[in-house]
Amino acid sequence: RKPDINLLFLLCLHMCCPQSYSQALQSPDVEMWQQSMAAELDTLQNKRGCWDVVPYPKQKQNYLRCHFVYKIKMKQGKVERYKSRLVVDGSQQVSGIDYTASFAPVVKYTTLRIFLAIAAVYKMQVHQLDVESAFIYAPLEEDVYMHLHPAMQLPKGYCLKLKKSLYGLRQAPRNWNVHLHQFIVSLGLRRSPLDHFIYVGEINSVTVLLDVFVDDILI
Repeated sequence: RKPDINLLFLLCLHMCCPQSYSQALQSPDVEMWQQSMAAELDTLQNKRGCWDVVPYPKQKQNYLRCHFVYKIKMKQGKVERYKSRLVVDGSQQVSGIDYTASFAPVVKYTTLRIFLAIAAVYKMQVHQLDVESAFIYAPLEEDVYMHLHPAMQLPKGYCLKLKKSLYGLRQAPRNWNVHLHQFIVSLGLRRSPLDHFIYVGEINSVTVLLDVFVDDILI
């Protein structure tokens, strides 16, 4: 049996990505990874306002660690960009302290097939929307503190008080789902009682069906 060339290529590409911050600094592409990490931190801190830099609180808190996840994005067989995502170590979270509810509904692919069948029968236009870094749009309700990452140019004695649902937090998927639901309902659409990922309504006299897949939306 001949090996799958595409699978081998993706496996080699994954192996080329650093598995830790120290590996990124020792990588032949260290400049690209440093630029990628700097861009990620700038987006989270300055553009999205995901945290406040605060002194370590005097009262005892649960402080979470964080790390970068590295990936090389390809397009048409060529390197499109080097992607670094800052991820929180949610395994350190304690129920009742830095998270409460964490359940988020799961999409049903049967619903997707019905959705597309309805669109085909009624000759409806289908559009796809991808929300980049979706979770960080959702605000946090709990007080969550995180240690600084070595890549952050901040003074010692300070930590981060998170304001948005960074990837890795136990409550992040639920917060995003609630935040997106509130926005969709504000547009005048109503959630289907049969599937919480389906919304129906009219906008400017146009019938709209909306199907949510975590950070992908079909309209």
